[in-house]
This record gives sequence, C-alpha cells and structure tokens, in this order.
Amino acid sequence: DIHAPFRQLHGSVGPMKIRVPNAIQGGLLSRFVDSTLFRLFAMITILLNGLFLAVAADTQVRHALSQYEGHLTVDKASPPWIERTRLVFFGLFVTEILFRMMAHGLSFWLG
Repeated sequence: DIHAPFRQLHGSVGPMKIRVPNAIQGGLLSRFVDSTLFRLFAMITILLNGLFLAVAADTQVRHALSQYEGHLTVDKASPPWIERTRLVFFGLFVTEILFRMMAHGLSFWLG
C-alpha cells in the first residue's frame, strides 16, 4: 500500500484528507497567517511591488536611452536603489511564503 507510511505518521490518508498536527494547525502562527492584517499586508506588498516594477522599468529604459544617446558615460545597467528595492521585495515575499508553509504544513502544498 503506497499510503502506509503516511498512515503511520498522520492517521488516515485519502484524497485531500491529510491531517495536520493540531499544534501547527491551530497555533499562533496559523492564526496570524490567516488574519486580515497579514492578508492586507501581502496584498499591499504585491501592489507596491507592481508599482515599483513599473517605475524601475521606466528608469532603466530612460537610463539605457541616455547611454545610447551619449548623455551618460557611466557603464551601469541601472541605479543601485533598484537592486536594493528588489532585494527588499524578494525578502518580504520569501518571508510570507515561509510563514505560510510553517503555519499550514502539508495542507499548504496539497490545498
């Protein structure tokens, strides 16, 4: 039986019926991740990242055009603040996904 090892760990296993341990399922992190505040923070972060991507693309195109036209002699692809801001958003998104994975365990992956 393919599900035997999982039955030993989690009790019963069936289609989409994997039980998550109660300590994780109803814990403080789980309640925080499922809170309106956390969801609002994630949504605002996504919107701000979209706005940042538009500004960064515009800045990089203007920078490339200035280099092409000879107004800029510096050989940099983009200003340093763009890379720093990208790293901040990357860190926020990685933190969000890690919190969700820790809070929901297997149900995060299996729906």
